[in-house]
Amino acid sequence: VLIAFKMKNIYIIILCLVLSNCGVKKEVYSQRQGIYDLIKNDICEVSLPENWVQVFDVHKFLFFTPERFKDNSIKNRTSIFRYANIGEETLQSIADKHVKMFNTNHKIEIKSISTEQTKFGETLIYKIDQYWNSYHLVNQIRFFKIEDNVYVFNYKSFPTYFDEYLPKVNLIYDNLVVKSLH
Repeated sequence: VLIAFKMKNIYIIILCLVLSNCGVKKEVYSQRQGIYDLIKNDICEVSLPENWVQVFDVHKFLFFTPERFKDNSIKNRTSIFRYANIGEETLQSIADKHVKMFNTNHKIEIKSISTEQTKFGETLIYKIDQYWNSYHLVNQIRFFKIEDNVYVFNYKSFPTYFDEYLPKVNLIYDNLVVKSLH
């Protein structure tokens, strides 16, 4: 009887863990869905070069990658997302927070920071080496502000592919259309 009682408690604990984990996953998926909606709901229009595809990673983040990497997009990918309603915060403060958050999750080395005028106005460009698990990735992260939103355009690649695909990524960025939210 004692064994049956303990087994019943174990089953209840396992059931609670499974149910609570599903709820957590559902919340994560709904947050990630917002990124997809950013693209789908005509807030952004993304034109992909020939032989590029959109993929969702295991966390349901939307990325754009060369078709040859669609099953292993960690090798080379581009993404865009938005910090909405930033209020009085500056472009620089949002970029600093983003990079600081990035640094807590991965070992990074900032290679350069520059400012450039693009069709979106002042654009901060960070070049960062990222070391994640056994991977070394090169990141080029562009931050720009439109109205009360900061957009983050990130290109991440294995070093061997970075320069090869950078012109295509620049083409995506140059053809990116961000529509007014008002």
